[in-house]
Amino acid sequence: MRLVRGRKTRTVDWGYTSASGGRMAQSSIVFRAALAVALMIGFYVLAIIVAAFLFMVPWLQAYLLGRVFVQLSLASVISGCVIVWSVLPRPDRFNPPGPRLEATSQPELFQVIEAVARSTGQPTPEDVYLIPDVNAWVAQRGGMMGFGSRPVMGLGLSLLELLSVAQLRAVLAHEFGHFHGGDTRLAPWVYKTRAAIGRTLAGLGERAKLVHIPFEIYGNFFLRVTHGVSRRQELNADAMAARVEGARALAEGLKITHGAAPAFAAYWQTEVAPLLQAGVLPPLADGLGRFVAAGTVSEKMKETVESDIREGRSDPYDTHPPLRERLEALGTPEEAAGPSPAAISLLRGVPELERALLRFGRVNVDRMRAVAWEDVGEQVLRPWYRSRAEAGSLALAGFVAERLPELAGRIVELDKALDTSGEVVAEGTRRQRGAWFLGVVLADALARAGWVIDSSPGRSVRLTHGQWCIEPFIEAQALVRGRTSPDEWRGRCEMWGIKALVLAERPSP
Repeated sequence: MRLVRGRKTRTVDWGYTSASGGRMAQSSIVFRAALAVALMIGFYVLAIIVAAFLFMVPWLQAYLLGRVFVQLSLASVISGCVIVWSVLPRPDRFNPPGPRLEATSQPELFQVIEAVARSTGQPTPEDVYLIPDVNAWVAQRGGMMGFGSRPVMGLGLSLLELLSVAQLRAVLAHEFGHFHGGDTRLAPWVYKTRAAIGRTLAGLGERAKLVHIPFEIYGNFFLRVTHGVSRRQELNADAMAARVEGARALAEGLKITHGAAPAFAAYWQTEVAPLLQAGVLPPLADGLGRFVAAGTVSEKMKETVESDIREGRSDPYDTHPPLRERLEALGTPEEAAGPSPAAISLLRGVPELERALLRFGRVNVDRMRAVAWEDVGEQVLRPWYRSRAEAGSLALAGFVAERLPELAGRIVELDKALDTSGEVVAEGTRRQRGAWFLGVVLADALARAGWVIDSSPGRSVRLTHGQWCIEPFIEAQALVRGRTSPDEWRGRCEMWGIKALVLAERPSP
């Protein structure tokens, strides 16, 4: 929760390479944690004082002025009630973030978790939940303000797909480092106070600006201090993981998770969601592995990580240090210990776990048809392209593949002819939408001619026939944007043997 955007600064790195450096880091975080506690207490004191003053406004008016302004009095009392209601502690109603993993059904995974817990001197979390994304976390959940809470862990299915066992152990050691440092004990107090500040500001709104201002100033200062504590806690947890499991494994795990987190969002939106909407269930973890291994995605992830290592800067409102700072704090990693198996190998019954994850997200997987990624093209995309191409068969009747540049040249008019919504659409959107439709039409025509659809996560759809391979959506975009000339296109059609390929069958009378 950011209240007001602040200027960016770089967090000071205290270092871990010497005893004196370790003492400096420890004394720094103890001071910051003590300051955070003092600020938490200070916020509630501020809230009580301000609320008390607001409740006294009617009496002060009567005592000092001899009269009561009803509108002012009513606004003051209401604002006071808002503040009191906002700062009242709420019980932590813990909602499981995913299906619960059991040690009896996942013995290999829990053996690793328990081994890392022992090496860090921490108890194994009572509850371990499977979550979908590239992430792992620990927390104290339940109870009130941390009292009566229990340790829990969230472990990402996608994280297990992308990491090796050695890297997973290092990530788990980092999470147990938060237990070791007492971070999860302090966190409920910090989070509750942040939430109380947010509720207070939201409740007061713009109607009570004079009352709003002190809470906004205090809230920003509170966030800067507590987020500074959070960043230092992350570095301390990194240090423990490096000591227990090795700096190299942790550094590799950090790079992978940092680059893969945005890739996971793209994978889910572009690859998984459309299939789920079509009633098809692909292998989720396997698909992510294919997606990040694809050339363009892999290069983009590499660029993201290299950019953040080279240019990453800390923000006073960030809860985590930038990747560059974390890697610098780890120092020069030792040599790799050797190959390590994929962490996903620790899980039993991955398909059922994926179904449980989707059920948890309220996806009705029981009516879905399971399809391997190798079969998505022929079993899912082929009929889908057919149905979409049929919608424009009247407008495309008589056109063959070598005349595709003519359609690309009047793509805006074509999209208008196919658009039945009646909405006003920007020309750029029509060009993009029209190019996509041309790709569908070309893919459908090739499929009807016996070309095989090859669809793999992270890659553009391609159709193959013998030695030839065509990426219809890339070709259509190149024609619409003028990157491929009509002569170049006709030459390609001659080479592929598709000059006379009919783009759309004439509709039945």
